[in-house]
Amino acid sequence: MTSRRLSEADREQRRRADRERVKEAAVALLSSEGWQRWVRARQLFHAYSASNCMLIALQCHRLGIVPEQVAGFQTWIKLGRAMRKGERAIRILAPITVKRRDSDDAEEQRVFFRAAFVFDVSQTDPIPGVEPAPLQLPREPLTGDSHAHLLKPLIRFAESLGYRVEFRSTPRRDRGMV
Repeated sequence: MTSRRLSEADREQRRRADRERVKEAAVALLSSEGWQRWVRARQLFHAYSASNCMLIALQCHRLGIVPEQVAGFQTWIKLGRAMRKGERAIRILAPITVKRRDSDDAEEQRVFFRAAFVFDVSQTDPIPGVEPAPLQLPREPLTGDSHAHLLKPLIRFAESLGYRVEFRSTPRRDRGMV
């Protein structure tokens, strides 16, 4: 498969379509349901930009998906999962940094955005014969001294940053919550 270079008119058409998708996602915020979808997406995808969270929220809604975790095709493969046939990608905008040198060898950086395709975990299945990577971080509830072994390294780290660590008793109010 060879990729052809797009004409300026084709690139402008793509940019227009991308802007229209972001505008449509922003307009969806004017409804209570649209706002709730965006807040949920923002909570789940805090590393994504506000615009990409709007795009994810709107497109997942249209696909009938409650978003959980999104990643690109190659990332899902590395995690031991593959997209189901016929699943539609969720289009977001990925930043691309381009460095340009002029005749004086000065470097200029510009950031462009291009459409990138991601899929929700609900659009994937484990790859047969491959152990999928866990998608949830291991966690353990805080009980008694269950995390006491973490205190010394945390204290050393805080002190390396110039902080002094003290332990004090706090008065118990409202079932131990301060």
